Amino acid sequence: MNIAERMICAIDDAKSNKLLSALQHACASLDGTGAKLYPELGVRDRFIKTFEQYIWIIEPMFAVGIDLKETIFKWNGLKKREPKFSEILYEIFRCNLAHGTELPTGYKLEFRKSQEYRTIEIGKDTLIIPDTIIFALLAVALFSKANFDQKMNKDYFLSCGTMIFTIDEWWGRETDAKICFSTVKLPKVKIEF
Repeated sequence: MNIAERMICAIDDAKSNKLLSALQHACASLDGTGAKLYPELGVRDRFIKTFEQYIWIIEPMFAVGIDLKETIFKWNGLKKREPKFSEILYEIFRCNLAHGTELPTGYKLEFRKSQEYRTIEIGKDTLIIPDTIIFALLAVALFSKANFDQKMNKDYFLSCGTMIFTIDEWWGRETDAKICFSTVKLPKVKIEF
């Protein structure tokens, strides 16, 4: 499957409320983008590096108001890595979904309750995140210059606030996307645990 096909699957699954399947495709689209950007790196390293490189897209699309780069989720017992959001997303969500295992108890993806407000539930061995993470990861794949050659031939779009991005018109337009996303004003809080 190419990245455009993954994006179609993710959007279709999200519309059908198959959120974990949609997240799996979104993670694969980020993985595939990372493979193009950093072919010399292993899967984990390129996933994390791509996530961190495109945090300027992920934070406004995810829209939870947390500084995802600086917040360290110390309560989370990742086995080998510093518990940053990118590492939790990779180890807890992406790896379990990719390997066909269930998410650990306390970790969930849920449909957002409102178009205006997003909630994230954080607690001891608990992280419940809104489905906007799916679209945040897809936005990385869409706007990354690595994917300029993709095509869907469908009228799908991604949105952030009042901005609408018709997918086949925005593949690889990273420079233009930076200008658009620079106008997004959201709270950005570093949480100290």
